[in-house]
Amino acid sequence: MTRGWRIIMRVICAIQLVIAIYSGFFSLAALFTVGGVAYFVRAIAFAMIAALPIRVFIIPGNNYPGKQLQGKEKKISTAYSC
Repeated sequence: MTRGWRIIMRVICAIQLVIAIYSGFFSLAALFTVGGVAYFVRAIAFAMIAALPIRVFIIPGNNYPGKQLQGKEKKISTAYSC
């Protein structure tokens, strides 16, 4: 993934995170003022939605380094020698 796409993806994920947290807080506020199980379920759903962008920030940093960590990889010969 090129650097430009990573930046765009992080901006979109940050926007999604802000919107999910904002909606989750309003669902919790409605739960305490109005009551009802539906608001609790909505708050849990928004918490799960907010967890997704956090994973997007973590996964590429840990699994797809921009530079090679060690020297060149050794080729493994598949031919058997006797």
